[in-house]
Amino acid sequence: MPWSSSTYLMTAAHCAWNGSAYVNGISFHNGQDPAHWQGIGAITDVPGPHDWAAIPAGTGDQIYYGPGIKAGDTHTTRTVAGQHATSVGDSLCESGAFGGLLCDFTVSHVNVSQQDQLVPSHTWTALALATSGSGNYTADGDSGGPWFSLDGCCTYVWAMGIHHGLVENAADQPEYEVFTPITVATSDSGLTVNTG
Repeated sequence: MPWSSSTYLMTAAHCAWNGSAYVNGISFHNGQDPAHWQGIGAITDVPGPHDWAAIPAGTGDQIYYGPGIKAGDTHTTRTVAGQHATSVGDSLCESGAFGGLLCDFTVSHVNVSQQDQLVPSHTWTALALATSGSGNYTADGDSGGPWFSLDGCCTYVWAMGIHHGLVENAADQPEYEVFTPITVATSDSGLTVNTG
């Protein structure tokens, strides 16, 4: 698609659900309080085979590195150094709007396909799965949040993916975290990760 903006915010394509279909043009804002919302932009590139989409928005080179909005936001961030491809065995963190910063995830599978929960005729492809070593898992509302790895000294992070969701087993226990590798999104779009 022709890109009309110089910077974009990446999110999950499935966040563009309007109640009956995935559509382009849904507007996004920050926060939960309508009295203090600030518009971010309207989602585009929905719904491709990969669960990512772009929102034209002014963006920086940082990711949020703190608790979720229900636990009290902070202004703590980490600078993005670049992106890495996802491989089995990678040790990753995820930063979700509701679940906040969670680490100690290990990638267990790559290039996985998953049937869409809302539109069974649609299948998301090129997903990665991760398991939790801490027993902590993402929350509803974390979709579109960044997956990343630390650089070893916790000053910078490497962009690794975009959160898709949590898969539970037959006993309704968390089994896998699911995300779209960032290299899938940048390869599809030709966009590059904004770095500091």
